Amino acid sequence: MAAMDSGRAAGWNKLTAEQMTLIKEKFVPYAPRWGSTGYASQDAWKKEVSKKGAAVKHQNRIPGTFWSIITASGEPVVSPTRTLEGALEAFAQMPEKERRPVIEERGPHDTKLPYYPDQSPPPGTTFVQVYCRPLERGPEGSLQAARTIDLTEFGGRPGGNSMQSRFSEPQREWLWLTQAEAQSLAPGNRRKGETYDFPPAIRQRIFLFYLYNWFTNSGGGFWGPRLLQSGELNLTVEDTSNGVTRLRLQGSALFQGKIGKGEPPHGGHMFGPHPESGQKGVPDPYEIFYDARLYGVLEYDLARQKFTRFDAVALGDYRGHWGLALKVKPIPVGFAFRLDPRDLPEGRHAPFALSALKEYYWAADQWKPRR
Repeated sequence: MAAMDSGRAAGWNKLTAEQMTLIKEKFVPYAPRWGSTGYASQDAWKKEVSKKGAAVKHQNRIPGTFWSIITASGEPVVSPTRTLEGALEAFAQMPEKERRPVIEERGPHDTKLPYYPDQSPPPGTTFVQVYCRPLERGPEGSLQAARTIDLTEFGGRPGGNSMQSRFSEPQREWLWLTQAEAQSLAPGNRRKGETYDFPPAIRQRIFLFYLYNWFTNSGGGFWGPRLLQSGELNLTVEDTSNGVTRLRLQGSALFQGKIGKGEPPHGGHMFGPHPESGQKGVPDPYEIFYDARLYGVLEYDLARQKFTRFDAVALGDYRGHWGLALKVKPIPVGFAFRLDPRDLPEGRHAPFALSALKEYYWAADQWKPRR
């Protein structure tokens, strides 16, 4: 199954607790990634599933969502009620060969296919979880997670496909740091009070690929280097106690530029404004803007030679495209970074920017703007 979460494709936030339990216990959610899976056989399977869905006029889709109910063999599960409960009843009536097919090997993984997601990180990679949320101001200037935003500027519609206006969960991604990169961030022999800069490749990776407002589109995205007007990111040694050095992270990043006809390339997956938004009189070109401040605390275990803490936040006001719409009124957008201490398996879904920009992910400072 696949789901969208707002507008005419309302999803998780429209389900009852009982339905959520039903999904967890009886269904296997499957969200195919845009582009290729990296396996030619699986790509062909997805294509065939789409054909079969079209043949039954998408009667296997749950109304109000983008969820298509299929068997493991790819057969549509069609029920008269077109509900989760009805799909289970219809599934039980299907032949066993459809319900329990023989699972074949996917074949070789082709890393030349576009946007292939499965990649093995380098040995010793440090994984940092990254979360993105739109925010809203509460009492006395406090910030809290936004549940909705206004998309009616320029007479636009309040929501719809690719115009997310309601939120229940953050967008998630992972930052990968090689063992050598993590060591380059380590304090070494620096003393209390000393400040040093992030290496340019890591700084640019964080700025371009992990301060991008993922709620503005579907499927991932990144800033183009021409929009990064200025930025700095550094660490300061605060203290060493019991063999652990505490570091303070500080920085800033300013993104600003024009998007529109005749403008140079700007990055990836920036859409809108679009007629579907209902907006009229939208400027062309329009301005995109994000002014972020970054703060955080890192802790490095000197004996184990590894980071045991990586807590950071980035916060700033955003203006620009939002799906197919345009936001001129600023929206606070925040990012949170947190070390993932788990011993993760080698086979991982790669960060979107790594699958989309293989040549620049590890050397983001070499990605030069085209003006």
